[in-house]
Order: sequence, then structure tokens, then C-alpha cells
Amino acid sequence: MALEKLGRREEALKLLDGKAKRQFGQDIRVFNNLGIIQKRTGNAQEAEASYLAALEIDAESFFPNYNLGVLKAMTKDYLAAKTYFLKALAQTSNEQVYQINVHLNLALVFEKLGML
Repeated sequence: MALEKLGRREEALKLLDGKAKRQFGQDIRVFNNLGIIQKRTGNAQEAEASYLAALEIDAESFFPNYNLGVLKAMTKDYLAAKTYFLKALAQTSNEQVYQINVHLNLALVFEKLGML
């Protein structure tokens, strides 16, 4: 079962990295989704590059900033994580579910930085 799920991720990676990137190259969602799959398959550097590509299209986009925050926290780069979470938080407007997620992650990062 686990291999089957991994196989689907590899299939999704190929699709996003190939046809979708060529067809929708300026769509933030393509790069953000590619980054999510890359992170889940253990490719943190590739995931970071995909999230950064999304931010080149729109530096104020919530999801790539949030996902970069998660990735940076995962790799223990807490200062960078804080920066990306704060950028994401500025984009949440009235979406409470997103605000809660960002605040929770910020609290964890602040704790790691000794800022609580």
C-alpha cells in the first residue's frame, strides 16, 4: 500500500514537472503543488526551489510562503521559517483556519528560537 501511494506521488511529480509546468508555467499552484509532493518524497531542496519559483510569480501568495515556513521549520531553519510564516499570516485576511495554522506554527518556531 505504501509503495502504491509513493508511485502515485512519482506519477504526480512527472505530470506537474512536465506537461503542467509547460502548459501552466506561470500558475503558482503548479509550483506549490510540485513543492508539496517533493517535500513528501524527501526532496527538501527541490521543494524549496519549487516554492521559490511560485513566489517569483507572486511574492505575496499565502500557500508558498506558508509551505516554505513549514519546510524551513522542518529543516530547523527557524529564523527563515518565522519570516515565511509572518508573510503568510499577512495574506490570511479573514480566513480563520489559515490564521490558526500559521499562529500554531509561529508559536512552535518562537519556542525553538527562545522567543516565547
